[in-house]
Amino acid sequence: MMKFTYLKLLTALGLPFSLASAVDFEKDIQPILKDHCFKCHSGPKAKAKVRYDNAKYFAEVIGNHDHAVVVPGKPDESKMLKLASLPQTATDAMPPPKARNVTPLNATEKALIRQWILEGASLEPQPEGMPASETTTTESAPDPNQIHSWTNLEGKSLQAIFVSSNGSVVTLRKEDGSEFGYPISKLNPESQKLAADLAK
Repeated sequence: MMKFTYLKLLTALGLPFSLASAVDFEKDIQPILKDHCFKCHSGPKAKAKVRYDNAKYFAEVIGNHDHAVVVPGKPDESKMLKLASLPQTATDAMPPPKARNVTPLNATEKALIRQWILEGASLEPQPEGMPASETTTTESAPDPNQIHSWTNLEGKSLQAIFVSSNGSVVTLRKEDGSEFGYPISKLNPESQKLAADLAK
């Protein structure tokens, strides 16, 4: 029986994934790496000696050291995500632009890896229904009149006040008073959840 992962389920439904449960490496991240990275980064002859096909070897490049490709809690400092986010015209882009039968990661896959790194880049299986963070269920509802930080899938952030949301576009007000609409699908998971909470 084929494993129907969290990512595949949400993609099939056409829905953005949320922070309702923690990202699971084996179910959510490993399939992405298998599709896009295993061709070069698996087995004993893995390029740059970085293996994604084996948790034992992958763990060696996770941490805060010189040869780390993933820095837990810091996606913007994680080489794996930085290279995967480069345009395909860049020579350092991963997967390599000239790699045969390998496609670049899409925005949803990169956002999921970003969230996994933010949560600590654990390789251990996550219990079903485990919240992404302990504050998820205990924090108070966000104030709609407060200035919030909004981040898109590219990691760029903006400070703005929530005005409204129709489910597909969130309207925000910048500090200078100007308002603009932004597609919710282009926000990262945390900002998507914020928009949904403020629209209630």
